[in-house]
Amino acid sequence: MSLEFEANVRDLSHKGLGVVDHPNGKVYFVEGVWPGDIAVFKIISEKKNFGFAKLVQLKKESFFRVSARCPHQGFESGKCGGCSWMIADYLAQVHYKQKRVMQQLSRAGLLDNNVVVNPMIHSEQKTGYRNRAQFKTDGSVLGYVSSDNQSIAKINDCLILTKKNRDTLTKLLKKLPNKKWKAIHKENWSTLDIDEDINVNQVLVNKRSSFQQANYRQNQNMKRWVYEKLSKLDKKQSVTELFSGSGNFTQEISKLDFKSVIALEGSKVCVDKLNKKSLKNVTSHCIDINNEKRWSKIENLDGTGILFLDPPREGFEQIDSFVAKQKSLSTIIYISCNLDTFCKDVKSICGNDKWKLSEVQPIDMFPQTPHVELMSVIVK
Repeated sequence: MSLEFEANVRDLSHKGLGVVDHPNGKVYFVEGVWPGDIAVFKIISEKKNFGFAKLVQLKKESFFRVSARCPHQGFESGKCGGCSWMIADYLAQVHYKQKRVMQQLSRAGLLDNNVVVNPMIHSEQKTGYRNRAQFKTDGSVLGYVSSDNQSIAKINDCLILTKKNRDTLTKLLKKLPNKKWKAIHKENWSTLDIDEDINVNQVLVNKRSSFQQANYRQNQNMKRWVYEKLSKLDKKQSVTELFSGSGNFTQEISKLDFKSVIALEGSKVCVDKLNKKSLKNVTSHCIDINNEKRWSKIENLDGTGILFLDPPREGFEQIDSFVAKQKSLSTIIYISCNLDTFCKDVKSICGNDKWKLSEVQPIDMFPQTPHVELMSVIVK
């Protein structure tokens, strides 16, 4: 079989890769293409039922293809793999994100019972939105992970960063070469985390910053949605918030005068930041939420009427067990940064017909990428 073949890009996969059909019928996935592109591709690896290929020559461009604004964007070694969808018009990006949400909810069997899936909340800023980032450096160059996932893609600017963070990047680049930034042990690089709250002299090597939502304006939209949904619920109930972080959503919950709010978080640094906010009627606990043995140590947990959670990308593996133990629970608000784990978690709750996915609100937190976030309401 010839390694090169010509094909039309007919769709995008759930990971944002182009889907092309080989003349023999086998499906291949390709980076850096968009539906409507016609191109020559080269097979680079094979699986039993599918394979991966790379773009060799673009013969006809998709109507929705645009030139990437960033000189570092690309799909080969040395190029930044971060903004893989910068090759497409923004409205086309939103269309395929919405399509992906519908497809995966359908495959998981979650579109039954008239669930409402709202249109994607667009990002007002297409670039210049990212208020935090993590750079990689070996002391001689600085950048992001290259598309080969093994080397550093050297950069001199980053268009998706906020103005302040771009300024911090410029100042960090002026510190090169830097012996203090050399990779340690068997790592390929050291890390430098930045955000809006620190200046260049406060950036620490290999020390992760506390989590915060990376798109400020979209985070405000998320908080408004959370406030609106919770404001419609009975305030005589208690709320338990899992993965509360430093209180991004806890602040909105506390404004609504629920009977009580229990905020659970595994990071002591985040819990300390939350406690400093002195939120009304909020009790916080630093526990490993994924350790089921710890749940019994939390006072008044079994009186929870509303469960609110915003887990990391891995989701919450024990969610069905946690929900089963909360006999008074009537509503779950689930915020997710990973469509795959969202579908898995929600399916585990709704599989026994006691719970129903009622509403899903997709939101575009990261323009120029395949990433999509969800806000949802699950009812008993």
